[in-house]
Amino acid sequence: DDDEVRFHPTVNFNGIHSSALKLALKWCEKHKGETSTTELIKDASKIPKMDEWDRQFLNIDTPVLISLLKAANTMEIKSLIDMGCKAIADLIKGKSTDEMREIFNLENDFTPEEEESIRLKHER
Repeated sequence: DDDEVRFHPTVNFNGIHSSALKLALKWCEKHKGETSTTELIKDASKIPKMDEWDRQFLNIDTPVLISLLKAANTMEIKSLIDMGCKAIADLIKGKSTDEMREIFNLENDFTPEEEESIRLKHER
């Protein structure tokens, strides 16, 4: 029926840079036709190994990688979410709290007393 109102879902890309969207599309073009699960992988040991193309593709500045993950999440690109999270995990593996703050450009907003309390709580 021509008078029927059709629902066309819209996707909100506010806060996601166009370069991240272009990278997400490039990922999709490379992985087009590959079988993938519709579920996010919850067990990190079950995430497939990254091939060289994926490793090079995700070897980008941290802010760009985070923006790319936001785009992948918005577009529901499960394989990119899984591999992007693996890249982030590899990036912070073995890093101290201060090193992670530097990587993600995060300010330490804890007082010395709060830091000590947290440290004592987690030493047990």
